[in-house]
Amino acid sequence: MNVIRALSLEIGPPCERGHGGGPGGWVFLFETEVRLGETYVPDLAGWKKERFPARTETNWISVAPDRVCEVLSPSTALRDRTRKKELYAQARVGHLWLIDPHNPTVEVYRLGSDAFEPAGVYGGKAKCRLEPFPEIEIDLESFWLDG
Repeated sequence: MNVIRALSLEIGPPCERGHGGGPGGWVFLFETEVRLGETYVPDLAGWKKERFPARTETNWISVAPDRVCEVLSPSTALRDRTRKKELYAQARVGHLWLIDPHNPTVEVYRLGSDAFEPAGVYGGKAKCRLEPFPEIEIDLESFWLDG
């Protein structure tokens, strides 16, 4: 199972619909084009439902996500950690997760006044509550399993 699929199974039902005591009220899209001055394509983007554009005339979205997730790979890690992280901060994205499946860790960042601040690093087989979803416990072990 790839990391994005595992992530969608862990946070999708509780965060989108409130299953299992989750917050509900979120919309998640995989690899969707977001244009805010520059174009970027996060691996997973999430908007609070009230901020998600109900209709668009284009195949891209011009509203900054509330949360983005990037899965690091050898070919994308440098860009994800530098340029994309900077773009997300400029666009005022509230939270950024950087998932590294090669060194099984999730780095969580929250937006400060003008840049991202570390909110925690989690890894291995931990079960944890990651911002901005403190209501749900996420089983990281499912992120690292292949199959």
